[in-house]
Amino acid sequence: MVKENIFDKKLKKLDEDLTRMGELCEIAIAEATKALIEGNTDQARAVIEADEEIDQMAHQGCGRMRLDFPSQYSLSAAYFNT
Repeated sequence: MVKENIFDKKLKKLDEDLTRMGELCEIAIAEATKALIEGNTDQARAVIEADEEIDQMAHQGCGRMRLDFPSQYSLSAAYFNT
């Protein structure tokens, strides 16, 4: 069994968080569209309040996006196949 390194663990967590944020955004867009079509201000307010979770995840994720790239993940190394 291959042991995951710290970089891979961080990358996996970031992937999971971004996937969850995408799911929450899909729900928010659908609910906001429905509220707009129906003219339902209460539902629109609920969407705005629920947006706080997405905002918090985005702020937390931005801090994690600065991953320390080991040399094997270097963009130039990948580009020049070295």
